[in-house]
Amino acid sequence: MIILVVGAGGQLGSELVNSGVLDRHTVLRADRNESENSESDKSYVLDVTDFAALADFFQSHRVDLVVNATGYTAVDKAESDRDEAFLINAQAVANLAEICARHGCVLLHFSTDYVFDGERKTPYLESSPTCPLSEYGKSKLAGERLLAEKLDRFIILRIGWLFGVNGHNFVKTMLRLGAENGVVKVVADQKGAPTGVRSIANAVARIVQHDAFGKADFPWGVYHLPSSPAVTWYQFAETIFAQALELGLISKTVKVEPIASAQYPTPVKRPENSVLHSELMADVFGIEPFDWQTDLRMMLQTLKAQARQAES
Repeated sequence: MIILVVGAGGQLGSELVNSGVLDRHTVLRADRNESENSESDKSYVLDVTDFAALADFFQSHRVDLVVNATGYTAVDKAESDRDEAFLINAQAVANLAEICARHGCVLLHFSTDYVFDGERKTPYLESSPTCPLSEYGKSKLAGERLLAEKLDRFIILRIGWLFGVNGHNFVKTMLRLGAENGVVKVVADQKGAPTGVRSIANAVARIVQHDAFGKADFPWGVYHLPSSPAVTWYQFAETIFAQALELGLISKTVKVEPIASAQYPTPVKRPENSVLHSELMADVFGIEPFDWQTDLRMMLQTLKAQARQAES
């Protein structure tokens, strides 16, 4: 299978193309900007918001599956930068869906837990009604709907609280603030489930290896990719610092103080509960909720190794 990963230089895309989970396939890497791999014969500069550029690319390259790892993820900034958020999270997805429909490709796309409003007291299922609170969530939901309108063969994976070695994320922010201040205040009334890029990449590999993948009778549609245990941002931060101290990534205890969301005003309200659940993942693909604490430990170990290498 020939797989095109767009957004290959990002937090999730880099894990998909560099971790080896897709090595049994031919993987083409594409990103909006040039990267260190741009000189490779399988790496390309490609702007998915430019339909003409996509059309040209697909005229000269055979592709069986597109994995869309692009995304506008600045939740607060999206409130004032709505046009850019919708361009990347909705229009670009529509572009990819249209191209895939023309060329008979499958599209695997990532969405978010923020398509929900957080009013539900129990975890959200794929069948739960959507009601995003933010422009970011609205843009991601618009992308989901445009994709489903234009293409029959697609997978949408909803994920939440993404973290990994590359890119910007909560784990790195906490480590930086802890090093600067020794004390961090973190909201304790929003619950979700952190999601490591390592487990997401492994899940994608298992999905595309399904016996019926690509066939008409494959169960296409929206799936949640859950992790466990569910925690608040405060509990997530506590775990980050506890593991970092145990692994020797930090040398001093960082105090984590719980606060209410009202004490940390942001441009947009976030869901109080964005925990995802799925029985479909286990039933269809045999994928059970993964333990994000294992992914966190592996990430911190990698950061420690990188720090040592930088010092030597």
